[in-house]
Amino acid sequence: MRKLIALLAILFVSAWCFAGEPKKESANYAEIGAHGSSVTKDGTKAAEYDEAITHAEGSLKFRWVKTDGDVKIKWEGEVESHSDMNFKLVINSGTWFKSTTTYNKFFHRLGHDKLANLEGRESVDPVNNTPGGKFVFHEDYDPDVDYYTVYEKFSQVFDFNLDNDSPFKHVQVGLSSMGRKGYHQINGLSHCDSCHITSKAGKTDEMTYDLWVKADAKVGNTDISYKGTYSKFNNRADQYSFYYDLPRHPVKGTLVDEFASRTIFGGERLPADYNNDNEMFENAVSIESVISPKDTIYAKLLYSTQKNKAIDLQMDTKAGSLRYTRKFSKNFRFDAYFSYYTIDNDDYFVDLPNWRVTGDPMAFTRYSSFNRDVSYFKLRGIYKFSPNQRLTFTYRYQQIDRDNLIVNYENKSTDTTKNLFKIRYDGRFEGSRAFFEVSYEDIDHPFESYNGIYEESYHNYSNGPLWYYLRERSGEATSLPNQDFKIKGSFTIDLTDNSSLNIYGNYRDGENDELNTYKMDLTAKNAGFDYFVQLNDNTVITLGYDYSNGSQTTLFAVPIMDG
Repeated sequence: MRKLIALLAILFVSAWCFAGEPKKESANYAEIGAHGSSVTKDGTKAAEYDEAITHAEGSLKFRWVKTDGDVKIKWEGEVESHSDMNFKLVINSGTWFKSTTTYNKFFHRLGHDKLANLEGRESVDPVNNTPGGKFVFHEDYDPDVDYYTVYEKFSQVFDFNLDNDSPFKHVQVGLSSMGRKGYHQINGLSHCDSCHITSKAGKTDEMTYDLWVKADAKVGNTDISYKGTYSKFNNRADQYSFYYDLPRHPVKGTLVDEFASRTIFGGERLPADYNNDNEMFENAVSIESVISPKDTIYAKLLYSTQKNKAIDLQMDTKAGSLRYTRKFSKNFRFDAYFSYYTIDNDDYFVDLPNWRVTGDPMAFTRYSSFNRDVSYFKLRGIYKFSPNQRLTFTYRYQQIDRDNLIVNYENKSTDTTKNLFKIRYDGRFEGSRAFFEVSYEDIDHPFESYNGIYEESYHNYSNGPLWYYLRERSGEATSLPNQDFKIKGSFTIDLTDNSSLNIYGNYRDGENDELNTYKMDLTAKNAGFDYFVQLNDNTVITLGYDYSNGSQTTLFAVPIMDG
């Protein structure tokens, strides 16, 4: 009933606004109607972003514009249901003030994993007629729940254009909030990674707030812009927990003490699925300076701090960029771009009890894989050999130097280096246009799984169970090429004044021949066309065909118990 009352109130207010307006205001309109839907089988696929309510519901779409002297008001919106609506209100006062208010709300079905595939046991021992030791089973405590999220976003922005003799020309103040409410699926694992999987419903209630101030100034031929932002994330949902089983032998069942030396918890409830509160401060400065009619410099500096308020962790990001542009002639322009940023994330001490058999310490310091220094350099030249034809030459270099993440097994490298060479042609002729692009990228140490995919032979260490932790992985694996070649092209022709045809094609050939286990090959082909014709002002027909073919060679290793 409350939903119906709210919808009727919106309809009444909108109708009242339109009724008070002169008939000559052609920009105003309203569409009032009703809609309904029905979904069979999997609603998460057929209506992922729709409530799919089976009964009829009202709908409203409107726009209302009013001008009074220097003040202009524009209000528009669309309402499909109580969880599907958007509004926008813009108020202008001359050229010096503008207020923009927006509100959006939509529904998202998340689906429900029944976990039915997580049920099985090792084959029966044919000699002793006993079941195998390795098994997995599942329990869904809320099997009939339909998981969903309702998103809401509100934004209010004020813009002030300052018409004075001071350097400041524009000031903006903004506030936005985004919320997520609904229910999502929580999964828990008890021991051995996948022996006992449980699932239940968890409430989603999260809010993100952003507050910012931006100021633009002009000093001579230099434009300076500053933006300061404060962001905060709050999780208002309850803390959930799972019961973790006692560690038992999969066959003998009752020998709990057998695993006591290698487990930290069991037979108790522990917290799970908690998204903690966070906050962020960010400061950014942008500078654009015209040195001469042919030379321009752009620069930007950024510093941000993010804090995890649950355990007092902080991550700092510092970044800077510089771009120089020179017009050598009316036909040739050159750009040089450089950027650098660094990320520093706090270390965290993970306190674990000592190994129960030997007394060896198991506690360790977690060093963040976020920590890195990234350098980026690009050169670009654009040559126009006619007003409608140009060639673009690009060279790009990037180096990622990580502090704590190894990406190559052989030499323990933490660096990834990329060199890209690209040339592109763009042409526009009478009734047609085209582009063609070729690029080649050489990558030294793309991201690899340092822990590898194969284990070396078993070593019988004197400390007994410690061998679980001391075995090495030796096989390198990645899905990324160290050499990547690409070709792209497109041609569009206007067949008539109301129709056009676009033909396109892409080709990619990548490989990685630096792995110590196999050679990775990657090929991809894509081609097609789009045909467009406009029959009249209200009717448009489009027809297209797309063909894609891709293949990738990789190595697959099956993990088994005890390696």
